[in-house]
Amino acid sequence: MPERVVRTRKAKKETFMQGVITLIFSQVLIKLLGLLYTLYLTNREGFGDKGNGIVAAGYQIYAMLLTISSIGVPNAISKLVSERIAVGDHKGGHRIFKIAFATFAIIGLVGSLLLFFGAKMIAVRMVTNSRS
Repeated sequence: MPERVVRTRKAKKETFMQGVITLIFSQVLIKLLGLLYTLYLTNREGFGDKGNGIVAAGYQIYAMLLTISSIGVPNAISKLVSERIAVGDHKGGHRIFKIAFATFAIIGLVGSLLLFFGAKMIAVRMVTNSRS
């Protein structure tokens, strides 16, 4: 094999491994931050079992919305961008990324506003716990 091909494969392997290590590190960091938050909240004086119940009730709605938002759309967008870049259409890949970014920024903003202003209704009607 020519030396250039071997170098390219090695560079791709190193880049892939760097990406994997970055993802692992970020997931560990996210879990540690969640653990710190949970430890603080559950051990806070006066919070107790009632406080944990209220947080758990509200968390169910959050978990459902998080699941819906990450069902597979990011993977599909990643695939579309990768396909464009693989055929050399860097502008097309960037265009897909910009359109998807703008679309999901708007969807995220609208969803956040609905949750913020509709929190009382969600707590009373869906969770049936007005304190959540």
